[in-house]
Amino acid sequence: MRLAYDQSPQLAYWWLDGYVDFDSGQSRQVRQELDALLQWHRSAELPQIDALLQQAQDAAAQDITADSACRLVDELRERLQALMRRAEGPVAVSVLNLQPGQIDNIRSKFDSNNAKYRKQWMDATPADQQSRRVKEVRERSEMLYGRLNPAQREALQERLARTGFDPQRRYAERLQRQQELLQALGRLAQDKPPPEQARAEVRALLERALDSPDPAYRRYQAALQREGCETFAQLHALATPAQRQTMVERLQGYRHDLRQLQAGR
Repeated sequence: MRLAYDQSPQLAYWWLDGYVDFDSGQSRQVRQELDALLQWHRSAELPQIDALLQQAQDAAAQDITADSACRLVDELRERLQALMRRAEGPVAVSVLNLQPGQIDNIRSKFDSNNAKYRKQWMDATPADQQSRRVKEVRERSEMLYGRLNPAQREALQERLARTGFDPQRRYAERLQRQQELLQALGRLAQDKPPPEQARAEVRALLERALDSPDPAYRRYQAALQREGCETFAQLHALATPAQRQTMVERLQGYRHDLRQLQAGR
């Protein structure tokens, strides 16, 4: 965690550059903005994330309800929203400097990623989709508990067999958000509005990326979140004392890393 966090400006730069292909002037500006964002996050957000991890650690030794799991998810979303609000100013400045060819690069990257998504999900059989979902959730769960026991694996199979996850619906939403983003980027790069107007448009784009403007899709997202909270609560109810202790220790390890990061070590 410490290595990835300290290198996050570089990793984020590589990710962004893979979409945009910055020129030398843009590269310097983006790197400076990412470094400043990391310093803000280290001082302002790490203590709050540590407090959330402490809540999870305190709860890990006892049963966890779906409601309490969802409250923690909501609090984590608040931290993500805080990061997005902090980033909207630098993002707006960068967007105003985009060239038409760079927007085409973003469109091409979207097309490539969409093709991968279709291959992984939409071209797969229902059985393959189920297998991929089970594998993803199992691997995330085992990061906390260690290897799942037979009762947990069976419960996971049963719950995900009844999942409301819909790859087609997710793909349609993905395409809609991408199209809105490309249109907005083209408009901002061409019109070059005042910084505050650009910032407001970037804020709206980031908010729509996190919370769809489509009420039906928001209900779908909320249902999936609730489903995930219920699955986690059930897996935790089936956890052995040793697994719960493993979870406590791993959360403590994450908290130790956060404190080291806050101290700049």
